Amino acid sequence: MGSPLWIVMLQQYSGYVTVDETQQRKLFYYFVEAKTNSTSKLLVLWLNGGPGCSSIGSLELELSLSMALSRQMVQELS
Repeated sequence: MGSPLWIVMLQQYSGYVTVDETQQRKLFYYFVEAKTNSTSKLLVLWLNGGPGCSSIGSLELELSLSMALSRQMVQELS
């Protein structure tokens, strides 16, 4: 096993947001804070998936840092 190309230390949070108290429906969220200037960065709400398809899977495959080709690219995107 080789070592990772980079190690990224990010502030990450998750939880539930109530969207219907009567029916007790909640949405799960997973938030990754920008590495630099987090208070001035835009917030992206990623809604994807559907029956049998998780948004978390799409997040990892489509928006993941593992898709970055170099450390420089990761720093530019953060």
